[in-house]
Amino acid sequence: MLTNYEGIQNFETNPTIEMFLSKKGYIQKDIPYLYKDADPYDIFDLPPQDEIKKFILEDKNQELSEFIDSNHIDISTYKINKMNLLEFSCQSGSIKCYNYLKTTNIFDITDHLEFLSYLSENKEMISEFKRIKMNSEIRIFSNRKNPNILKPSFEEIIRCRNYNYLLKLTKNRIDKFDANGQTALLAATIQSDTFLIDYLLEKGANPNKKVLKIDLNPFILAIGKDDEILFDKFVKHNAKMIDTPLEIFCFTGLSKVLKYYLDHFKKDLEINSYFGIGETLFTMACYGGKSKSINAPIKESKYLDILEYLLSRGADINKCNKDGATGLFIACQNGKFEIVKFLIEKGANVNINMKDLASPLYISCQNGYFEIVEYLINHDTDINFQNNLGETPLYIACYKGHKNIVQLLLEKKAKYECLTFEKETLIHAVSYKGFFDILSILPKDIDVNATKICGTTALYIACQNGHKQIVEYLLSNNADINIKNEEGVTPLFIASQNGHKDIVEILLSRDSDPNKPTNGLITPLFISCQNGHKEIVEILLKHNADPTILCKENITPLYIACQNGHKEIAEQLLLRNVDPNIPCCDNTTPLYIACQNGYKEIVTILLNYHADPNILIENPSAYIEKEIQNLFFPKVEPTSPAYPLQAFFDRRYDVNENLFLHSIMPDFPFAPPKKEYSIFDEIAQNLLSDEEDSNIIRKDVVTPLCIACQCDYNEITEILLSHGADPNLPKIGKITPLIIACQGGNLEIVKNLLSHNANPNITGELNVTPLYMACQNAHKEIVKLLLSHNADTNLATEDNATPLFIACHHGQNEIVELLLSHNADPNISYEDGTTPLFLASQNGFKEIVENLLSHNADPNVLLDNKPTPLYVACENGYKEIAEMLLSHNADPNLSNTGATPLYIACQNKHIEIADILLSHGADPNIQYNNNMTPLCYICQYGPIEIVKSLINNPKTDINKQQENGYTPLHIAVYCKQLEFVKILLDKGCDVNKANSNNCTPLYTACYNNSVDIVELLLKHNADPNIASISKQTPLHIASTSGYYQIVQILLYYKADASIVDEDGRTPIDIAKSKEFSEIAELLEPKNKIGIETPKVFD
Repeated sequence: MLTNYEGIQNFETNPTIEMFLSKKGYIQKDIPYLYKDADPYDIFDLPPQDEIKKFILEDKNQELSEFIDSNHIDISTYKINKMNLLEFSCQSGSIKCYNYLKTTNIFDITDHLEFLSYLSENKEMISEFKRIKMNSEIRIFSNRKNPNILKPSFEEIIRCRNYNYLLKLTKNRIDKFDANGQTALLAATIQSDTFLIDYLLEKGANPNKKVLKIDLNPFILAIGKDDEILFDKFVKHNAKMIDTPLEIFCFTGLSKVLKYYLDHFKKDLEINSYFGIGETLFTMACYGGKSKSINAPIKESKYLDILEYLLSRGADINKCNKDGATGLFIACQNGKFEIVKFLIEKGANVNINMKDLASPLYISCQNGYFEIVEYLINHDTDINFQNNLGETPLYIACYKGHKNIVQLLLEKKAKYECLTFEKETLIHAVSYKGFFDILSILPKDIDVNATKICGTTALYIACQNGHKQIVEYLLSNNADINIKNEEGVTPLFIASQNGHKDIVEILLSRDSDPNKPTNGLITPLFISCQNGHKEIVEILLKHNADPTILCKENITPLYIACQNGHKEIAEQLLLRNVDPNIPCCDNTTPLYIACQNGYKEIVTILLNYHADPNILIENPSAYIEKEIQNLFFPKVEPTSPAYPLQAFFDRRYDVNENLFLHSIMPDFPFAPPKKEYSIFDEIAQNLLSDEEDSNIIRKDVVTPLCIACQCDYNEITEILLSHGADPNLPKIGKITPLIIACQGGNLEIVKNLLSHNANPNITGELNVTPLYMACQNAHKEIVKLLLSHNADTNLATEDNATPLFIACHHGQNEIVELLLSHNADPNISYEDGTTPLFLASQNGFKEIVENLLSHNADPNVLLDNKPTPLYVACENGYKEIAEMLLSHNADPNLSNTGATPLYIACQNKHIEIADILLSHGADPNIQYNNNMTPLCYICQYGPIEIVKSLINNPKTDINKQQENGYTPLHIAVYCKQLEFVKILLDKGCDVNKANSNNCTPLYTACYNNSVDIVELLLKHNADPNIASISKQTPLHIASTSGYYQIVQILLYYKADASIVDEDGRTPIDIAKSKEFSEIAELLEPKNKIGIETPKVFD
């Protein structure tokens, strides 16, 4: 029974449901999930976890009773697997325990227990429930109070034949879903329970109700059973065919349903019409259950019934689908022999082809269906049909290797001399895949030397694909060994390329020429060297292959072997006295390419065979033409991610490879505008500027040592130096191997170069030194090494950037210390005047600033249109650097732009720096731009701390005007800075000082409707009757804008309302014109007498 867990081993380590079911011989769908959130241990009764469970499973009722009594267990609430003890006993088939628990009268006897008894598979338990059912002892399930129990699925209920329970569940809603999303009708259809199907349909079950999770309804399921009686039941109860296409009937062989449906519902259907997928009903049936979308394992006889029926309804046996395939073609394609026989017997045309692509015979030959081929041939098919490629059935059978079909076709006198449109013979066809057994039965008079349109022979194809037996057969039948294809490729070449050693030996033994090149002048030896076929190279050399023949790009076999790392091949070639110093088209040598690719052993071999390590490789291009893209400057990834002296060479040849131009660009991205370099571009432009000189080659470019250093190959560098490589030979711009190594940061290579007398002070067109490159890329140990070899610390680039300059720019303090300790001049400036101290101050490198100042760096160098080091430190808020500079006598007032360090500190709100500058004598009255002083600027936005510092400084002129006449008080008033206004007034600033338009601060405050500031100014004796250039007083401007409260204040402070402006208007005139009636009334002479303090003063 289900709860017996004997024999389950290792379940604790692999507790899967599938394991348990397989042990018990069940499939998963046979076991319902009866409980919510159930654990697999609970559902399938894995090893018991307590004594009660154990007693029930073993049906030990006496032990169970004693255990319950002795432990005082309340069995009314006790649960096992979310079931009460009676339910668990019922499901477990434990009849003794069941009877004992039933006598306690604690548990209800429900129909759910009956269902559980079926699951137990215990006959005695099932009989017990049949008995109590007859005695009406089962109570209604719905009265149960346990919310955790789920009702079982309809399918399980029907399998147990518990109809009463099913009808109770569906009593109020016949189409309700169970836990699996199925209706009772769908479950009944799955079980083929015709009695229940009849009953449910009569009760109004919906045959079109779909399952919740998939697109399936009871009617579709019934159709699949191909039972016309069942189908009829559903149709009579309003089952709809809308979602059930006819294609399903034909493709899946539902002959009975199809007949019923067409006879009853589609009597007028045009039987030869196309359906959505471009097929007719007839062509669909001819698939015989095998199509692109459906592969149904149904007997062909089912489809024969459908075809017979469709023909009786007038189906056209020769009608094609939209792809041009007849039913016969489809049957042949899918190997449906019985259908093929049926169709031909019914008069199907055997020679209708599918849009000239294939005939029924052709497709049968292609797929190897001998029985169908034989049947077609015996029924007058065109045995010599040619498709749109010129291929016959015999050709495709040869190509696919169907020997029995080939024999049959030849016996039936198929034309073997037919050529495809590519001029291929049958021998070509069998040579592709090496079908020697077919080749041996082909007629002997087929021309073994026939060539395709591209010039390829059957021998070429066999050599290409390594079919030795076919090669031998063709050669024994006088195949021409030296016929080339249109690219000049011989059988020997293609066999050598693909590594077919045995075939190469056969061809050479037949005197095939090992030196016959392709149209690109590539020999079999060259291609074998490129592809690393060592044994073939040895064989070719033994047969006098010439290792000195160059291909079209002037590449030797030795070069290509060295490029691809084929050491043994390179050695074989050198043993035959091949010159290791012959350059290829871009003037690189085998030694160069081996160094570039890091092949240490090949480098050693080449040097032992007298390869010259000091050959100056000319500009890596055979020719420099008018278009820059044709310049052969090989591509390389930069060796240093930061500011690289970009890329030297990364050269690999394959035949016809394109090469492109790449630039070398040292990069100095500091504050001054950077200047970019492109030596290659410059060379190209110079060369291309004169048409007559467009083919000039620039010489003295690169050595193997350069590329070894570029690629960080320590051992190769050491090998080259030990074989006499000169470390001071330059490449473009006189950039030496030492410069390259210093850029890349390889200390060992630098040591090797210096120990072999590399000059650390060689500079070229860029004046870049090894020391500069090491500093730029932060290689401290290399800097130390160079300095110990007397590298000049003050040699500058052509832009006058020194090693110290670039080290300061990158914040490399340790390198800066090293350079300064070796007499680096801290005052050498870049071409625009930027000094190392400027860069360090600008970037906040405090330690570097300290080091520079301690080595007498001048803090007062003034650049053209540039600020001082103190300025940029103040600008960026570097307080400690500012203090340091000031303690070394930096002038706090030095500026060639008018913007002083104090001004920029105020602008950037650096409070502490402003205080420091003032304490070091910074002049607070120096004006910038529009003659704005630091105080004027700070009165706009603050902060108040700087405002106070400036005002309290005895040197500050708090009434100093800008060129437009604005004083700090004007600005504070305009920006509505009440606190600043108070401070200025308390300090005694001139409250009536007017600007260039004769506007006083009071006028501005009235304009801004700043009531508090107006009051404050008037309290400090601001004159309310000073008029502007347009003769308007503050009272005019307040009246114009309708500021009633300000008018009150001004009148209180004796503002004269009778003053007229340049247009002859008094304030009252303006108020009336603006319809400010309250202000006009206030300004009336009778109302001005005895005006009291406005409320604003209260």
